[in-house]
Formats: sequence, structure tokens, C-alpha cells
Amino acid sequence: MARSQFSEEDLHHSALPTMSWLFNIPFGWQWTAGTVVTAVVTLLSVRRVWSVRRLDRKLEKKRELCRKSVRQIEQEVEERNLPAPERDAIVSLPLSALQTKLQSGELKADDVLRAYQHKALELNGQLNCVVEFITEAKVCVRIIVSILFV
Repeated sequence: MARSQFSEEDLHHSALPTMSWLFNIPFGWQWTAGTVVTAVVTLLSVRRVWSVRRLDRKLEKKRELCRKSVRQIEQEVEERNLPAPERDAIVSLPLSALQTKLQSGELKADDVLRAYQHKALELNGQLNCVVEFITEAKVCVRIIVSILFV
């Protein structure tokens, strides 16, 4: 049976029996070990700070992209502003009625898109709930309309 390197007295009287080997190291080597441990901890701390800063920069870029998309949609909605009653009528339609009116040509897909974007901007002003608008939605609507209604 293998014997433990610690005596029974070490196990009972030492707060950290697994660290007793450190006290048997010659004095100069204790300083070297302490220096190495300090250097490693410092390097890990510096690495952590750099990664947090890099993450902060990425987050700020994303926030600016989101603010830019909201400004772009606000500008597009203002350029082609639907009358309020028409917007409200579109947004209040049930999905089946909206689908029927789009398929019959009674409503234009661009108008429906603008009405819902305007509603999202209204809610975003009250609740700050929009993270990012899909700025390519206008192009997607035109492509879908050209495919389906040609």
C-alpha cells in the first residue's frame, strides 16, 4: 500500500496540507514561484480586460447599426406617408382579410409594409422594443410582388 507523503500530524495541524511542499522549497525558488504565479495572474487579468474592451467595441458598433436602421426606416416612412385612417385600417385587418386584399390587388404590398413599419415606430417610441429593422424589406417586397403578380 502506498504511503501518503504527509504525516498524520500534518493532516491534523496544517490548514492546507496539500501546500506543505511549498515550505520545503529553498527560499530563492519560493520567490521565483511567486513571481511566475503573479505574472500568470497579471497576464490573465490583462487578457480579460482586453477581451471585455473588444466586446464593448463590438456591442457599440451593433448599437450604432441598430440606431442607423431605425433612422433609415423613419426617413422612408416619412417620405411615403400613408394617411392615418388608411394606416390604421391596414394594421387592424385580420390576417385572412389582409391576405385577400393583397391577392385581389385592393392593397399594395408597399403600403402594407409602410403601415406596419409606422406602427412599429410608434410602439418603439413608447416601449423601445425594436432592436433592428430589416432595411431590405422594401426590396424583398418588390421581388416577391414581381414573382407572384407577373
